[in-house]
Amino acid sequence: MFGSMISRGLLFLAWVIIARILGQEHYGEYGLIRNTVMMFATFAGSGMGQAATKFVAEFFHKDRIKAERIAALITRIGTITGSTIFIIAFLLSPYIAENTIHAPWLVNEFRVASLVLLFSTINSVQVGVLEGLGLFKKVASINTINGIISLPLFVLGAYYGGVYGSVIAYCLSIMLLCVLSSWHIRKQKLSGHFAFNYKDCWQERKIILVFILPALLGGIVVLPIKWVTDVLLVNSSGFSQMGVFTAAMTINIIINSIAVMLNSPFLNIISKTKGSGSLRLERLNIFVPWLIGILFAFPLIMFPDLGGLVFGKEYAGRQFNQVFIFIIVYTLVLMYKQGFGRLFALHNLQWIALLSNAIWGGSLVVSFLLIKSLGAVGLSISYVIATIFSTIIVYPYIIKKGYISYQFVISPFVIVIWVITAILVLFALLNFSVLLNIVIFSILFSSTLYLFYKELKK
Repeated sequence: MFGSMISRGLLFLAWVIIARILGQEHYGEYGLIRNTVMMFATFAGSGMGQAATKFVAEFFHKDRIKAERIAALITRIGTITGSTIFIIAFLLSPYIAENTIHAPWLVNEFRVASLVLLFSTINSVQVGVLEGLGLFKKVASINTINGIISLPLFVLGAYYGGVYGSVIAYCLSIMLLCVLSSWHIRKQKLSGHFAFNYKDCWQERKIILVFILPALLGGIVVLPIKWVTDVLLVNSSGFSQMGVFTAAMTINIIINSIAVMLNSPFLNIISKTKGSGSLRLERLNIFVPWLIGILFAFPLIMFPDLGGLVFGKEYAGRQFNQVFIFIIVYTLVLMYKQGFGRLFALHNLQWIALLSNAIWGGSLVVSFLLIKSLGAVGLSISYVIATIFSTIIVYPYIIKKGYISYQFVISPFVIVIWVITAILVLFALLNFSVLLNIVIFSILFSSTLYLFYKELKK
């Protein structure tokens, strides 16, 4: 908890300072690059990391040799995939900058950012292995050190290099993470605790089709779709609107990454206890990240002016508040689904996860095309629509097959919490007086915490 708060707190501070230094339009340029790269890293990189965590945790105590072969296979595939995408992105950078977003001055920024795709994928696998081994303190120290070093790196990059310097700082930050993770992996090898077995790793090729391939395809499907919506926003409304969206999305990235780090032990534990049928553990896996999301989200939804105060006067205003509210709602839905993602991994349902990603991407593009005239507000609304729609389409099948209990989706507790969330959003958008908002927030927030207390006490 300490490691995640420190590292992500410093990263958030760095991005806020960058937003203030660059201004709305240039931050939009930086955001177009950063958001696209991070989206791929989140979907594909985390999928590879999940595979490493799941299989290492599942087999380390039962069959260490098998776990070492799997870790080596996932690392090799991650390196090949990351390298391939890096080369493609690097070569296409001039075309993307000149012909897609009509910003030829950003070609070098795209070239540098393509390196992030390589190192983020490798780092995700390495961190996944460390978490599979239960070395969560090591992961916390990696992220804390990275946060301490990256803060001045980002500030100096933005101040002296503008958008280009910010992208270089981002790339160096990811490379540092990769080096630190690799060093801890090497320590495990030298101590005789765990070593990658590259020689015999192909024996575990069965997991490629079951888990690794759909996880990779999930990221590859999302990357162009995310790119399309960002480009649509830039081409229809300009980089200034992209700057507003990026500022709001920064909160999503920080909250999501904090929750991922805090809840990373769950995949390790449920993988080791696979088959024991612990419904109580699965309930914790679902409800704890959701509660973490609510603790962050509810105050930010009701008082979106806080976002404007943080990022500066250039971002403050009614439009930013609306974008901010919808992005926080999107974040909260992701927090709710985070535990389901681990259950998908536990039961090797990555093909279903791929289908969910494809539905999410398709509905995101369609919904934004219909309301792109709303600019950043329209894109933020589209994120919420796409996430809810993909959930409604996919989850009934998962429940019917018995992989997820219906209690997690349609129980009175779940329904009441979402109704409270909807009421909160409604009051926030209607923009009543501050005093009334404080009263409504106090009632709804305390009621929600009490309901969670009663549910978790079970």
